[in-house]
Amino acid sequence: MAGPWLRTPGTGFVSLSREVRPDGTDWSALYAEYGVSERLTAVLDAGSSEAGGGRVAIGSVRVPLWQGGAGRVALGFGLGEGWRDGGAPSYTVVQGVLSWGRSFERAGRSGWTSFDATVRDTPGAAASERKLDATLGAWMRPGDALIGQAQFADWTGGEQLRVGLGWVTRLGPVSVETGVGQRLRQGCETDLKIGLWVEF
Repeated sequence: MAGPWLRTPGTGFVSLSREVRPDGTDWSALYAEYGVSERLTAVLDAGSSEAGGGRVAIGSVRVPLWQGGAGRVALGFGLGEGWRDGGAPSYTVVQGVLSWGRSFERAGRSGWTSFDATVRDTPGAAASERKLDATLGAWMRPGDALIGQAQFADWTGGEQLRVGLGWVTRLGPVSVETGVGQRLRQGCETDLKIGLWVEF
């Protein structure tokens, strides 16, 4: 979910997802948040590529910077480890995230918009990696949401631009996310996404 919002102390969120890509570089991800206190949320962000992209796991904390009306700004900072395929040594990852978000009410429905700017650095690497996510979501009915997202990334493998549209529906204690994305650079391929969300 990301964004600037903090979890209520003692509550959490976990999502498991998989992007299926035509080029075989499927991406599996685990994302979790837990409210430690009113001003601190712990975050785990981990992912693994099926074809040479390696794995990464980053633990971080999110703290509030500003609040005004329905708007929020938060800062996240964390530390993690990455593993390349082929038996190469692991490497340390340092990450910072600046997030802005705002909730809203329109036409009898509630929604949210957020921007997350991420900088990821590997000590000793030539350059930092950067990512910007823009998200717009609307609750169509209780438990069901429509989510649109644009993502720009300047990772080691080159610049990437992706737009996606997803639907989240609640099924008992879990929510199921399905979506489709279109890469506008590096092959311009379409991917499919499926995920499970759990809040506790």
